[in-house]
Amino acid sequence: PIYMQLVRFKVAWVITLLGISLFHGRAWQQGMFHDWNHYTALAAVSFILKSSCTMYLLAILDSMLKNIGEACTVLVTYFIVVFNPRSQDAYENETFIALLIVFLAVVAYLGTKDVVKKA
Repeated sequence: PIYMQLVRFKVAWVITLLGISLFHGRAWQQGMFHDWNHYTALAAVSFILKSSCTMYLLAILDSMLKNIGEACTVLVTYFIVVFNPRSQDAYENETFIALLIVFLAVVAYLGTKDVVKKA
């Protein structure tokens, strides 16, 4: 089952991180979360959610749907960066069109996959 695969992955991940932190003595002397601020905690939570969702999707979806999901996340990330008021990045039409072409190419391939199989 998928939940067992996720648990095995996360247990192996935690054991590896604990092993690495044992060799880096400063982490245990100053505390594991000594240099963390709210941005670091937010990034950690975001990574944990993303990796859990990715592992779930890897078990459920086929490869093309995973590629469409990845292309969507690239587009969403682009919009978040560009339209964030604190961001210094400006909207670039060429970058958006390039991202959109990649996304539409993946969608078009998925749409024609069944037609090619029938032919």
